[in-house]
Amino acid sequence: MNNFAGFLLMNPQLLNATDLPLSYYKKDTLFSKQAQANVTLPDLKPLPSIVPSSSTSQKMQPIGVSDLDSLNDETFLQEFESCTLTNWSHTMFLRMVWLYLTREGRRTGVNKVFDGLKRFTEKSSIPRMPIFHFTMTSFLSSH
Repeated sequence: MNNFAGFLLMNPQLLNATDLPLSYYKKDTLFSKQAQANVTLPDLKPLPSIVPSSSTSQKMQPIGVSDLDSLNDETFLQEFESCTLTNWSHTMFLRMVWLYLTREGRRTGVNKVFDGLKRFTEKSSIPRMPIFHFTMTSFLSSH
């Protein structure tokens, strides 16, 4: 799968920033200071296998063009890396993770995700920038 819209269509559960992680983590664990500062393993059930189950049925949700942003992938990553994006959303977060993982592979991609988010949250001029959360980022990078 070489396109972000197709990736989201195949994984609509990722669009909900909190519901999916709460099926693996107790709320107190997920939102603890420990989980925000360090990767914390799930305490309700283990993370799924990398091999998808054929019995899993997810309801597909349509994705609007505005959800994907009008920037092409190269420009999107350049603006993310230079901290010049003018807005930020969960969908943009997923796009950044997807681009790094598909382009760089898991090991390098995950490092770029964490390093990029640290820099972006520190230097971005976007008002009310979300707090960086290690466990949620690690969780979404593993799906």
